[in-house]
Amino acid sequence: MYRISKAVSLFIVSLMLFGVLSALSSCKKPEERQSVKLILSYDDENSIITGKAVYKFVNSTNEAVKAVPFNLSANAYNEKNRALRKTYDNGYLSEDSFGGIKITECLYNGKAAAYNLSDDELSLEVVTGDLFPSETAEITLGFTTTIPQAKLRLGKTENTVNLGDFYPVLCKMQSDGFYKCGYNPFGDPYYADVSDYYAEISVPSKFVVAASGFPEKTLVDGDRTTYSYSLSGGRDFAFVLSDKYNVSSVKCGEVDLYYYSQAENNKNIETVKSCFEFFCDKFGKYPHKTFSTAETDFAVGGMEYSGLTMLSDDLDEDTLLLAIVHETAHQWWHSAVGVNEVEDAYIDEGLCEYSTYLYLSENGMEKQAEEMITNAKAVYKSFFEVNKVLNGSADTVMSRRLDEFKSQNEYVAIAYGKSLIMFCELEKTTGKSKAISCLKKFYNGNEYKTVGLNELIKAFGHKEYFESYVNGKVVI
Repeated sequence: MYRISKAVSLFIVSLMLFGVLSALSSCKKPEERQSVKLILSYDDENSIITGKAVYKFVNSTNEAVKAVPFNLSANAYNEKNRALRKTYDNGYLSEDSFGGIKITECLYNGKAAAYNLSDDELSLEVVTGDLFPSETAEITLGFTTTIPQAKLRLGKTENTVNLGDFYPVLCKMQSDGFYKCGYNPFGDPYYADVSDYYAEISVPSKFVVAASGFPEKTLVDGDRTTYSYSLSGGRDFAFVLSDKYNVSSVKCGEVDLYYYSQAENNKNIETVKSCFEFFCDKFGKYPHKTFSTAETDFAVGGMEYSGLTMLSDDLDEDTLLLAIVHETAHQWWHSAVGVNEVEDAYIDEGLCEYSTYLYLSENGMEKQAEEMITNAKAVYKSFFEVNKVLNGSADTVMSRRLDEFKSQNEYVAIAYGKSLIMFCELEKTTGKSKAISCLKKFYNGNEYKTVGLNELIKAFGHKEYFESYVNGKVVI
């Protein structure tokens, strides 16, 4: 018999207890996720959408919460806030058409609650009293959103109705408190946590509905139809309505792909499927059951939402290809792996540009891929040289708030152009295979999370390289 000392025995027992406790801690209940339930009705005659949003809010901080804020992006379209109109004057179809959101009801755990509207009307705070760490609460906001006559994220045109920015969005919680986005006229002024969505929308039966979520059921009641959708782990939820849509669909593995346009048997769905398969293979599995692409009257090339892309129906063939690939890539770099788009837009926009470059270069379109880099360098250098002449210097810092960019051209040069150059130049050092491997690591390690420069460096390495670009020290 092999004998051991008492001290060693105690040490072994301690190890065993530590192992048991570790096992128990690893089996602890996972953190609850926020949820949003949208019950909606669209009035086409009056161009309004009414309804309520029911939020399950989880206090994930270590401090008690006394008020819960929401972003009201729809009020960027009202008469008080005119920055959008100044930037996208071509996007408005009427000089005296405005949008906006009005709160009609506010409940906290089923009881009437007070709320405070910010001076700029772009956010509100629901008064909750002490809501302690790990506690959950139900907040209900009834609202009426007026839709402007505009070719924007929220807008009605002759052919389509775009329903982005239409409901109150729960502000993201950070270690230093809630983050209020405000609304910048260019860029994507959004920053939200993932939530589980259920959305129910009643529309006149003439409309076909493109939506972020998986279609759960459809109920026809005379001249109105109610569509119900679910979306697990989404950053946002949006719709496009049209009474002129034809729908093309195709299966891609377990995911249903839909393409909405006025054309019959639209072949662009094959492009969506091709880049969808490419990104699944290179980066990782798509997190949702469906993905919809909707062509619409739109003042810009496209806009991404979880499970849904809005694409301008006025793009030429070459530009449409780039828009499809870029916006589809956002399902990986925005929807699944989130960023603070108000402050770190260069991450998801740059990754989507680089993903487009990869897709083109590996699918027989090397010329178009090289043109992307050439154009990015030309745009960036033009911005740099012009600002150097006019101002004596150019601000080339990449990580900054949207409202710190002096113009949309500056934003595009930095967030898109310089970021694409950054990833392409890194590829020359690491090799394409290594770069793709790092992207897969970045995706799989951060799905449903929010990332910044630190997570990018953790996946790719090359700390000094990334910092020199982001801090504006590198010379291109």
